[in-house]
Amino acid sequence: MRFMNRLVAVSMLCAVGVVGGGCATPLGEGFTSAVASLNSAKVSPAVILAASNSFDAVQVTAENYLRLPSCRRATTAICRQPAATKPIGNAILAGRKARDAAQDFLRDHPGELGPKGLYDALTASVGTVRDIFNQYNVEAVTR
Repeated sequence: MRFMNRLVAVSMLCAVGVVGGGCATPLGEGFTSAVASLNSAKVSPAVILAASNSFDAVQVTAENYLRLPSCRRATTAICRQPAATKPIGNAILAGRKARDAAQDFLRDHPGELGPKGLYDALTASVGTVRDIFNQYNVEAVTR
């Protein structure tokens, strides 16, 4: 029981230390090292390409959805929610920037491992668009 109390106390002090500028224990150093490793992580070109292709598929669906008439003016059952237009447009623009950066990296560094940040930006864009689709009940829209 004493050990658990000490462990909790050291953990709390380290948490305060991390917020206040760092923890001078080996645990704090390990935490800093783990964060640095995550920031410098690399992913394979195939993974970056797959994420890029996934974004392209979501982009096509989003663009087709944005071409639908607004539900305010539509006389058909298939229409676009006006409130979804801006968030989808913003997410697609962010995704294009991420995809273009990823493709530029792949072109400039053939066969090299890429920064995980490129992959994370692409998957975040895909996730954002999918979340918006779910929020507005958008189903796959194809031509």
